[in-house]
Amino acid sequence: SVDGSSIQMLRRVPATDENEAKTWEQSDPARVLLGVKGNDEYVEGSQLFLVSSGEKISLLVVGTRVRDCRACLVLGDFVTLNEDDQDSWKSRIPTLEKSAVYWLDPMESVQSLVNLPRNKDHSNVLAVATSSRVLLLSTELKVLAQTTTQLSSPSLAPLGSHTVAYCSRDYKLRYLCCLTGKFSSGLLATLPVPRPEKHVYQLIAVRPDRFVYTHTNGLARLVEHDGNEHSFPLPTAITRPALLLEPMVANALCVNDTPGDGKAIIRSVIERFGRKVAPFPHTDDEGIGSAGSGLTPKVLDMLAAHGLKHPASWLLTGTCQLDRAANSKILPPWVPMNSKAAACLNPDVYLHAISNGDQYFSDYVKSPDNNMASTLPRPSDPSAVICHELARKAMEEGDVAGALKMLDVAGNAASDSELLQLTLLSQLGSQSVNISKTLETLSGKGDGFARGSSSIPSTSSSLAALALDLQSRQMNGKVPQHSGECEKSSDEFRRRYMSQLAPSIQRSRRVQRVRHRLVGEASLAATTRGMEKVVEPDSLWQNPCSESKHIWNEGPQKEKENILLLDRMEEWLGRKRPAVLGKEGAEAALERGEKTLADILNRNDYDDNSFGGESAVEDIMVKDGWVEGVGESRSDEDNLSFYLRFSEGADEDSTWRSDGMVDLTTYANKAILLGQSEEYFLKPTSSSVDEGEPGKVKLLYDLVFDGPKESQGPAGLLVDAPRGSSVDIGMLHGDAHDARRRCSLEFWFHLPIAESVTDEIVLARRSVASEGVDIARICNVRDKEGFLWELVLLPSGKLEFRSNGGTSMSSASNSNTEFEQNETMGDFGDDTQGSNDGGIVSWERPEGGGGWNHVCLVFSSRNQQSRSECAVKMFMRGNKVGATVAKILPPGLEGDEIDDSNILDDAMKTTAYLFGLNAVADYRITELRMWCCEREEDDIKMMMYEYLRAAETKKKFKVKIRNKRGEDTADTKKPLGGLLSPPPGGFLSPPRDSTGTKTLRPPRTRSEVGTTLTARLEEKNFAFDASKRTSLKRKSNSKLNIRLHPNKRLLQK
Repeated sequence: SVDGSSIQMLRRVPATDENEAKTWEQSDPARVLLGVKGNDEYVEGSQLFLVSSGEKISLLVVGTRVRDCRACLVLGDFVTLNEDDQDSWKSRIPTLEKSAVYWLDPMESVQSLVNLPRNKDHSNVLAVATSSRVLLLSTELKVLAQTTTQLSSPSLAPLGSHTVAYCSRDYKLRYLCCLTGKFSSGLLATLPVPRPEKHVYQLIAVRPDRFVYTHTNGLARLVEHDGNEHSFPLPTAITRPALLLEPMVANALCVNDTPGDGKAIIRSVIERFGRKVAPFPHTDDEGIGSAGSGLTPKVLDMLAAHGLKHPASWLLTGTCQLDRAANSKILPPWVPMNSKAAACLNPDVYLHAISNGDQYFSDYVKSPDNNMASTLPRPSDPSAVICHELARKAMEEGDVAGALKMLDVAGNAASDSELLQLTLLSQLGSQSVNISKTLETLSGKGDGFARGSSSIPSTSSSLAALALDLQSRQMNGKVPQHSGECEKSSDEFRRRYMSQLAPSIQRSRRVQRVRHRLVGEASLAATTRGMEKVVEPDSLWQNPCSESKHIWNEGPQKEKENILLLDRMEEWLGRKRPAVLGKEGAEAALERGEKTLADILNRNDYDDNSFGGESAVEDIMVKDGWVEGVGESRSDEDNLSFYLRFSEGADEDSTWRSDGMVDLTTYANKAILLGQSEEYFLKPTSSSVDEGEPGKVKLLYDLVFDGPKESQGPAGLLVDAPRGSSVDIGMLHGDAHDARRRCSLEFWFHLPIAESVTDEIVLARRSVASEGVDIARICNVRDKEGFLWELVLLPSGKLEFRSNGGTSMSSASNSNTEFEQNETMGDFGDDTQGSNDGGIVSWERPEGGGGWNHVCLVFSSRNQQSRSECAVKMFMRGNKVGATVAKILPPGLEGDEIDDSNILDDAMKTTAYLFGLNAVADYRITELRMWCCEREEDDIKMMMYEYLRAAETKKKFKVKIRNKRGEDTADTKKPLGGLLSPPPGGFLSPPRDSTGTKTLRPPRTRSEVGTTLTARLEEKNFAFDASKRTSLKRKSNSKLNIRLHPNKRLLQK
């Protein structure tokens, strides 16, 4: 009741035949006495809450002691109530004697209570908002976490099983979790300071990508003259984007103690809320960007404090297998260096983080032995100071190799002295180390600019030179002595190095660097051989996270059309009607009068039913048998030469077994099946690649092999690559076709259990198919008739690249990266069954799951000594596992014949790519791509799970035109010049006035352009039926192209 003196249960009674209307049935009221101790010690209930735990419920009563009005919480047992027993609830009212009790502070009152969602075996957590603090309580009413704050409103929003969000009176959205210390609470967002009459914010809900809140009016409101003082403004909800990585990581860390479950939750959280480097599905100036929005210093500090260096390193660099020479994108740039240092997995990551932001310094630090030297930081620079501190920390942890790398960058006299001492000490424990190169760099021998601007070397340089001199005179490990003394050094050596050791001559270098060059990776590796500190890999983080599962890519509830657009500053400050990416955004744009032609037409895809009736294939220009423009575009997707998703499997009437499958690029290359086509199947993909969406993105299917048959003959997938075609790329080209000297080939393949693979499988091969040669010979695994190169899977699990010039590269011998045999995404169980040492592929597990692998070969014959040489790099799951320079010779050519372009073109007249030769049963291949460019490691990782732009479904639309008499012109003679025919005099001729005289009118405003375009479209009675973000291509005699962008509102001719 209102005064809290009694409690009563109301139950809704369903309608019956006698009583058609639903009625309420009420029980007898009862007084809520939680305990009695004397006349003035009794506690009476004043508030009632229902708490659930799975299928059980409990009553929580807020009681007030009559004597001093002090409040308490009393929670009963969790039980399953009998709906038929109307009076059973009375026995469930908790009491002070038998139930859990928590007493609040004097004068403190309960404002709200929220039951946080339960996480599997974890007990329930209750979030309580009082007049002076926010608490998290267990079901035993023990305090798990609390913070003192003044609330703007009593509303609480759950963020997980151990985290709750609230709005404080200082106009900030905050969170509280069950972690201890400084990690127990944090800031989510700062709200705008409202006007005086709107001084209270109320948090309504927190969604994965947005906050929803409102503001309420104060007690006083200004009313204008003649205004209605009896009215009041109704508050409406405001939506604001939310970046929830920090609170979600904090919540995941609260359940991290659960074996086998906590770490998987952390990976899932980071995958959905963490690092995002691609703007997709947004365009430029939209979305959360690609600089690491949402990644805060506290996230890295929390992960490092809990010993989770692998996820912290992934958030920072995008990989957990980073070496010094790798390319990385450190995110975000605003995180302090001490937080980045806490997240660094090894010294190589330290160097990447320290040099981030300075391109020349970063390139030099990554590979001092190969890249050009850059200006190094002074000893007083913060980066040099922190390197010295990190080096000392590495020495305390026993990491000699890491300490040497840090001291090398520090560059002051003290760090060089420590570097010299560690170098000399390293040879005491091992005879396999070689410190000569390191000593040469420290001494400055053979490098005139290795020292500072002063001609006097430092003390460490002189001692390094002395050590190098003594080492050069050693015989059988000792320096020869005469009369108990070593032979004296030369006068030149003593004059250059030894005389400066006198204290009166030594000079201080507080500003200058001791050396202007780094020692280098090879020298330090030789010095610390066998002393490297190996970081144990985490099998859960061997595979990269897929950005396709990010909340700002996938959308709330997996609805991309509901992703916030965020194309202007006002969207970040909160809007009552926020713009979204899809249908809702299109409707809002229509209401604002900003709907344009590009909202309903596709700007990239055309087909035979599109306006104009011309196919995109007709746009390909061929000159002298060569397809023009291959590899000459700036972006990688524009250099896509072949793209196969096996989408023919979605069409039951498709004749792909006999007619082959057409790739999705504008070149329309065809892939055909060899052997008995009935032994192949197209099945919906079981990989982790984006499977597409009907009507929007081509569906992804797997080509499944039934296995080799003795009577079957050649079997596999063949892609014809004649000379000059779009897939004739990568190698054996002259200067006239320099853009074709690059190629990246990537695809996904699935392997069954390891025991089923007893022979080599040719994953990919390129062969010359000369006239008269039997197709079975070029498909033979052993004969290799006319083959140029091939990528082979060995039964041991290794990958081996071979060329006809004798080059052989194994993934095991050339790789510094260790792979765990895990499922690529989503399944983190053990997958090493059946693999031998050195194997890096994933096999299918006996119980199912696993087996998917991504491989990429990158070819480049640019800057090679001869046309027969080609640089080859091999990537597995986006990580480089091998690199070599291969020798590839066209069959039948000898000597200088390869330098004659005519002879070379004739020899390469007919070539073909072959895939899946000698494949076993249930071998699968999918998402086959060929690019005429060199794909970088980061680009491969970013897009190997995503579909490409070419996979977007082509849109079809109809145009219905009526003449002035209202007659349909479909069967009439086509008007001269077409619908969009150019004006008389051409497109560049000045417009004419009413008299016919050519004049120049002033430019029109945007609104005039939009009004004119809309009026013309309405006049022609256009009927469009297509989706958002599309464009129109109309080919008339003058080939006029019109494209409009819905967000930037630009019109381009």
